Amino acid sequence: MESRRGNIEIVATVGPASADPRTLAALRAAGADAFRLNLAHASPEWLARTVDAIRRSSPEAAEAQLIADLPGRKPRTGALERPLTVRPGDAVWLGAVAAAPAGVVAVPFDLDAVDPAPATGDTVRLRDGQVRLVVGEVERDGLRADCLDAGELTSRMGVTWGDGEARLRAAVWTGALAACWELGVRRYLVSYCDGPADLAAVAARLPAPAQLIPKIETEAAVDAAAALIAAAA
Repeated sequence: MESRRGNIEIVATVGPASADPRTLAALRAAGADAFRLNLAHASPEWLARTVDAIRRSSPEAAEAQLIADLPGRKPRTGALERPLTVRPGDAVWLGAVAAAPAGVVAVPFDLDAVDPAPATGDTVRLRDGQVRLVVGEVERDGLRADCLDAGELTSRMGVTWGDGEARLRAAVWTGALAACWELGVRRYLVSYCDGPADLAAVAARLPAPAQLIPKIETEAAVDAAAALIAAAA
């Protein structure tokens, strides 16, 4: 996309407070060249509504204004109806809520979406380590863990364990990618790129060429920056 400032773009992230056509038009008038759709927190319904609102707010060059930010490698919990308070010693279930044992704090989480999955004895960190859990039992539909810290559990929390290198399986973000493509999105931010192979993995799942923009977020990406820029050109 050709920016109003040459090769510099101002990208506005669209959230609940800015997803209506009037606010989007105001952001565009204030200097936003493109709008970022954060797929780590987006439902298919929200995505469709927001893309439609962006197009209605600024019909000209609407396709170029849409940038989808693919979910990063960090696994996340599902949506909660309300925040949950936990204390040390509480039993917490991470998994399919319908399969949660009685008497536990149940948090939705898809074990099948991560590789590798947590194992018995692992320390699981929620909310960037604010709440830690020690895994006791791992079952087919989830895991049971003991809480180490007092805190509040909310929707879409980041979840890490071990060395923090567990990744979402490709099938998880492939669905989001397909939904964006159907909506006409042709520009994609690729999170946690370690090298050109990560861009190639996204390109292989697209039906036609698109602009892939690597996010430089790791030491490996810094070392491979020149190769990433060349691959994205």
